Amino acid sequence: MAPVGLIRHVLWIDSSESPDDVQLAMLAAAGWHATEVPDPQDVAHHAPASYDAIAFRAATDRQVTATVLGELVRMGGARPVVARVVPGDLTSAALAGRCGATQVVASDDFSAASWRDLSALAGVRAAAPQAAGDAANAQQGRKLKAVFVDPASRHLLALARRVAGAEVTTLVVGPTGAGKEVLARVLHDASPRAHGPFVAFNCAALPEHLIEDLLFGHEKGAFTGAHRDHRGLFEQAQGGTLFLDEIGDMPMHLQARLLRVLQERQVTRLGGTAAITLDVRVIAATAADLRLAITERRFREDLFYRIATFQLRLTPLASRPGDILPLAQAMLERHPAPGGGSWVISQDAADLLLLHPWPGNVRELDNVVRRCVVLADGPVVTPAHLLFDEMGIDAFVAGTGTPSISATTTGLATATRPIPAAAPPAADDATAATLPAAVRDNEVRIVRAALASSSTKDEAARQLGISPRTLRHKLAQWRQQGLLTA
Repeated sequence: MAPVGLIRHVLWIDSSESPDDVQLAMLAAAGWHATEVPDPQDVAHHAPASYDAIAFRAATDRQVTATVLGELVRMGGARPVVARVVPGDLTSAALAGRCGATQVVASDDFSAASWRDLSALAGVRAAAPQAAGDAANAQQGRKLKAVFVDPASRHLLALARRVAGAEVTTLVVGPTGAGKEVLARVLHDASPRAHGPFVAFNCAALPEHLIEDLLFGHEKGAFTGAHRDHRGLFEQAQGGTLFLDEIGDMPMHLQARLLRVLQERQVTRLGGTAAITLDVRVIAATAADLRLAITERRFREDLFYRIATFQLRLTPLASRPGDILPLAQAMLERHPAPGGGSWVISQDAADLLLLHPWPGNVRELDNVVRRCVVLADGPVVTPAHLLFDEMGIDAFVAGTGTPSISATTTGLATATRPIPAAAPPAADDATAATLPAAVRDNEVRIVRAALASSSTKDEAARQLGISPRTLRHKLAQWRQQGLLTA
């Protein structure tokens, strides 16, 4: 995520205006989630000392500013207090400093650079020896590397932190690309095991014999090529957390052995006889329906109840829209902006990001952001820099010519290599009512143009920069949908 990684909570007091979605995304990229309070008189009801920082927009009446800031400093304890002043108003800035403000920023400054400085300061203040519990919580907080801004996500984060403190095996359920490993790391980092290792393993990535060796280890001479002892992932995770991703794809034979290890809290290496006592917390994750897998005898019911002591469910990214812009901003901040400065997502681009259905979830968003970094010639992301997966990324495969950027009728952008002849637009192009329909129709139009200018489908595929098999699959799919005739 963003370099700071942690989302802290700031009490945002501003009677003039609320930050818009783009500004909130910039704050989130710097590690901050704002809880807005329009009336300073209501501050006491929000327990300022429970926040990581307090931000107050200076009033035009300097006496009011002095009074409110003094009260905020008192109620906030050791929490940093930020005074947001009108740009260039040095008198108000000096007054804020005299009244105890920890930091003074311009009221229109939402840049990640400015707010990261406050994030570091909040970490130092939070770690002050107020109480052992506060110090422990601050230590856990500094390690959280996730963005939880949408109300549903904040609820999940609060639940995850409660689960993290208990020594229970946890099952994280959610669609592919939704961030299951990120949530698993949150559980680890917020737990008493945060000082220990976090070891992640994908159960669907390797053949059965390799999975067994990697998980449980082997002794020297256990099989041909075993020239030395090997510590398995369970041993490597001693004192920490072992994350088993896609556990629904684990072979049945290994499910039985995993169940035994979880029950006995001991592991025996391949070719060994000594049982090794384990001190490991196991977090499993799956995108599959394990109850269906149980009925189909692809997953052991006893293992399911062993790993699902507590279940946490991640919803698709499209169902938590409040996370989309903060995630996008945080992902952008991992890359240097052209010409320096901080990335900014324009309002038009933000609207398109919020409209997209995100079938690939957070992983797809990351792909879109990486394409923005490639296409942008400045720090401002516009609709012309957004290339979604459905828009034919295969067309970018290296070939003659330079990709050109062109906007669709909805403002969504795609990039294609020039095609010699254009086919007539599809009959329903003018009436495409939804963003996915516009994306689909644009791709159909491009493929039709390539077919019209080529003597064979193989030649059209080469022109489009995709394989003939991919082209045949697309054509068959579109025929079934009635988008193409025979």
